[in-house]
Formats: sequence, structure tokens, C-alpha cells
Amino acid sequence: MNKLTPEYIESLIEEEHYVSGHDAAKVKSDNPSEELKRATICILKLNNGAIVTGASYVATLDNNDPIRGRQAARQRALEEIWKLEGYALTVKLHKLHSNMPINPDGGDAEYFANVMKTEGQL
Repeated sequence: MNKLTPEYIESLIEEEHYVSGHDAAKVKSDNPSEELKRATICILKLNNGAIVTGASYVATLDNNDPIRGRQAARQRALEEIWKLEGYALTVKLHKLHSNMPINPDGGDAEYFANVMKTEGQL
């Protein structure tokens, strides 16, 4: 793969959860501020175990629309996945164009050390 697509990014998502700032604050406080209901947090667990988050908020409780809040928070979480996957693809393409070995399982430092030992460079 040498190009990221929305379908690929979506395929990475294993779990999707939403919580309001108010509900999150209940973990630490018996009486969190009602104003915390203005915030929505999206938590995405990726199929590699990574967790990414996105958050949205509105200026006043009168403007709070839970559906739009979830959509905005999810979009921000997806932007984080794009950044991470974009970086990973850039590294992969650099290695391909530099004729560097690529470890299909990740953990390149250990992999490169083993390759260099095999080639007598270490």
C-alpha cells in the first residue's frame, strides 16, 4: 500500500466509545459541573491496540446537540489516525526507496540489529 484511504482508516477501528465531559468527571467527583455536558469525547481502539481520542465542545448547553458532538469528536479522533498512519506510511516508503529492510511486525530497531548481525556489520 502506498496511499491511505478513508476506507483503510475506518478498517483500523476495532472499538468506538463516547463519553460526555460530565460523565467522565463523575469518576472523580460526586457532583461535577453541569457545564461539563458541553464536551464530548470519542475514544477509538485500533486493531493494533492503539487508542486515539478526539473531543468536541459547544459554547453553551443550549447549543449542545449530542449527535453533532459525537460526529465532531469522532472526526477529530480520525484526524489523529490519519497523522499516525501517514507517518507510518512515510517511514515505510522511505525504507523502500532507500533499499532498507522492512520488518513486517514493527519493532524495527531489533530487526535492523539482527539484519546487521547476519550481514556481519555488528
